[in-house]
Amino acid sequence: MADEDPAADAAAEACWRQCSLCEPTDPSILPGTLAYDSGKDLLLIATQTCSLVGKGAEPAFEVAAVSLVEGFDPQAPEAKGKITRYLQLPLDGDAPGRGIRVDVSRRAILPSALLRQMRPAEMQVPEAALKAFQGWIARYYARIALPDELDRRLHKRQFHKKVEKAFGRTLLDGTEDYRVHTDVDRVYIAWRPDRELQGDEVYGVKVLIVCRRPATRDYLLQELSGLASGVKKAPLVNGVRMDDPDVMLAKDVTLEHTSKMTRFTAFDEFSALAEVARAMGDD
Repeated sequence: MADEDPAADAAAEACWRQCSLCEPTDPSILPGTLAYDSGKDLLLIATQTCSLVGKGAEPAFEVAAVSLVEGFDPQAPEAKGKITRYLQLPLDGDAPGRGIRVDVSRRAILPSALLRQMRPAEMQVPEAALKAFQGWIARYYARIALPDELDRRLHKRQFHKKVEKAFGRTLLDGTEDYRVHTDVDRVYIAWRPDRELQGDEVYGVKVLIVCRRPATRDYLLQELSGLASGVKKAPLVNGVRMDDPDVMLAKDVTLEHTSKMTRFTAFDEFSALAEVARAMGDD
């Protein structure tokens, strides 16, 4: 009779859920993109599923490499969803005052068979913190599918880079300093045709940025003026015909403005922070 594998048995018996923390019995099974440090990191299960092991298990699951935080502060920006790349979550058990730091760029999809090579960590994220993680991670699962060729052409004309630079500026509203991206609610995009183009075929693109403060609107209209190459009437650059982005206040936007547009989720990490706070239950 084959020797029993205690780690495999522990994995099979574990009550895996989203936010469960675990450790690989052999770190070499993990892809290098996770940059996993066995002496400092744990793995967090990011998949929202209850069927990770046994009959009917999902064919794959997602993990994120997380680092330990010695002084967890529930009021810190990272703990309240205000830092787009990172999220801090508390730990329970024998780890009072400690937490973990999730980096959205350190994620990987693993085959479900590898779960048998994971052992539950001694420290776990309390179930009460699950909603915070779900609200924060949701933006990265709601991605629109731009045609690959359109995405390539937009990057070639540095559209994303220029918009992100504008979103990163700090403005003064009265006596309050704020980052532009914290005032942006939504970015919408419309494009035609909705297919992969080749050669000299041209995409037509329109972009709408929705914000809350008049100061943000005025700044973005000025800063992004000329983004479409400075030529009026929808100039053609790098196979994309577009005008400068339109910018409107949220209170003025109606269904008529957005009914034929799609939320441009590529910019969600720079905007919609109020929405994330609501999703995390931090009203």
